[in-house]
Amino acid sequence: MADDHHSQSAGRPEPSEDDSTGVAPVTEAERVAIRRTILDELGGRGNQFGITPQRIAQSVRGGGSSALLDAVRAEAVALANAGRIAIVRKGRIANPNNFSGSYTMRAPWDDPHAPADAWS
Repeated sequence: MADDHHSQSAGRPEPSEDDSTGVAPVTEAERVAIRRTILDELGGRGNQFGITPQRIAQSVRGGGSSALLDAVRAEAVALANAGRIAIVRKGRIANPNNFSGSYTMRAPWDDPHAPADAWS
């Protein structure tokens, strides 16, 4: 009987779900899939078409829990800081380290007069 008690982590369930929402946390494999999906989606679009975080979440897990959307945002910020994508807010390139609200992701700007660090 003592072995049964210890195998259940002192009576607590295994941490397979986020306690606050009942949604499984984002795995490292999903983070890689998020990054790959963002880059694949933007690959042939050019910078005039953007994609939403919700579209990425739908592609990766079939829905957009807040944890998954937070992971999409984190990957978008990392890719924008690396110059691989542009985060757009209200039609302008946003500072990836300081933006709030809804946004889209686009391929980096081709316009030489709008460098990636020309944040609004």
